[in-house]
Amino acid sequence: MTAADELLAHAQGRAFIGDTGYDSDDLARKIRRRGMKVVISCNPTRKRNRRRLDRRRYRQRFPCRRQPLRQDRAQLPRRR
Repeated sequence: MTAADELLAHAQGRAFIGDTGYDSDDLARKIRRRGMKVVISCNPTRKRNRRRLDRRRYRQRFPCRRQPLRQDRAQLPRRR
């Protein structure tokens, strides 16, 4: 069992959202069999069987951080 299969075994909801690393036809087939929508960005080198990406759902895969990094720079340790 791969890590992706283990994630899928515990997945709940209407959509399976993943990064490009989870882009495989086999995993997409397993996700569809469970009745979930596949929201996985295609690998840029993929030539055939490219699927459309639901960008609205894909943005939800990680919580967005609204503050720019410059505000946090004062708190970072300095290297000499």
